[in-house]
Formats: sequence, C-alpha cells, structure tokens
Amino acid sequence: MTATQELTIKQAESIIPDASARQNALNFLLGVGLFKSLIGPKGALSFRAVTKGELTTWAPLEFEG
Repeated sequence: MTATQELTIKQAESIIPDASARQNALNFLLGVGLFKSLIGPKGALSFRAVTKGELTTWAPLEFEG
C-alpha cells in the first residue's frame, strides 16, 4: 500500500483475519495518526496511510493547548 492507495475493509480482513486484532490494529493506527478514515460515495469505509509530509505538518498543531 502506498500513500495514495486506500485500504478497504475487505483488504484489512485479508491481512488480519481475526476481527478483534484487526479492530485493535486499525484503532491504534488511527489513534496515533498514521491512518485516516475515509467514506466513499456509497458509504464504504476505507483507510489511507498518512504521508511523512502530513505528519510533519499536522503533528505540531495537535499538541498546542
């Protein structure tokens, strides 16, 4: 998966078949900001990896208080 590709739920299921482990992994990646969730035009959920550039740009903003 490259930064411009999306990971669908079906693809995630094939990578991590165990539902609990898959949910934990996706929640972790979303929580630390390495994945962004996307909703397609038909309501399908997918995920996109965050680029290093995005991390560099947004990380300082998340810690301002």
